Amino acid sequence: MYIFAVEQLKCFGLAVAFGLGICAAYDLIRIFRRAIHHNIVAISVEDVLFVLAAALFSCIFFFRSYEGMPRFYHIIGMILGIFVWQFFCGRYIVKFLGNCLRKILVKLTNLLKKNYKWFKIVLSRRKKAYNVTRGGNIDEKQKK
Repeated sequence: MYIFAVEQLKCFGLAVAFGLGICAAYDLIRIFRRAIHHNIVAISVEDVLFVLAAALFSCIFFFRSYEGMPRFYHIIGMILGIFVWQFFCGRYIVKFLGNCLRKILVKLTNLLKKNYKWFKIVLSRRKKAYNVTRGGNIDEKQKK
C-alpha cells in the first residue's frame, strides 16, 4: 500500500511539473508577442498550433505514466501546476522579459537603420568606382 501511494504521489508531482512546463512554454509565446507586434490571424494560428501540441504532449504524458490509465490526480496536478506558474511567477516573467526583449529589438532596429544609411552610401560609391573601371559611367551611356 505504501509503495502504491508513493507512486501516485510521484505521478502527481510529475503532472504538476508538466503543467508548469506547458504554462512556461505558452509564456514564451506571450513574450514573443509582446516584443513583436502580431495581427489577429498570426495570434490565432499560434494559439491553435500550441493547443494541438499541448494536447498531443498531454496525451503522451497521460498514457506513458501509470501504464496508460489516466487518473484524476493527473489532471488535478496539471491544472495545479498551471495555476501555480500563472499566479506566482508567470505574469511577472512575461512582463519583465517581454519589455527587455522589446527594448533590445528597438535598439537593434535603430542600429540597423543607422548602418543601412552608411551601407547604402558605401555601395553607391563602390558602384561608381566599378562603373569607372569598366569604361566610364555606364548608366549615362545607357540612357543615350
